[in-house]
Amino acid sequence: MDSCQENAVKQLVREFVQLICRNDVSALSDKFGIDTQVFEEIIEALGRYGISASELQPPDFDKSQVSDVFQMDDPKLLGVEVNLWAKGKHQEPILHAEVNFATKQPVFHFRYIGS
Repeated sequence: MDSCQENAVKQLVREFVQLICRNDVSALSDKFGIDTQVFEEIIEALGRYGISASELQPPDFDKSQVSDVFQMDDPKLLGVEVNLWAKGKHQEPILHAEVNFATKQPVFHFRYIGS
């Protein structure tokens, strides 16, 4: 993994969280392939932690963000786990995703939100 790939992963995570915060299902579908059913599952998962989508804050990886970007078994895949931020601090739920670098543009694949 190089720094350009890691930066691309972080940017995709920021965009993904911003779109959730704005409840922008259309953009989530266009950019990340997230349909209404998956969006509702995301909202439900956040709710289990007492967080609403509007309370989410895009991660600031330059601050003390609890996150990990790591190489997967497939050399073209990077995994990412990021503690979500809301109400001015990191919260318990973790965003789990993968980013595929097999094509010219990296492709973000949401997996789940959990502990």
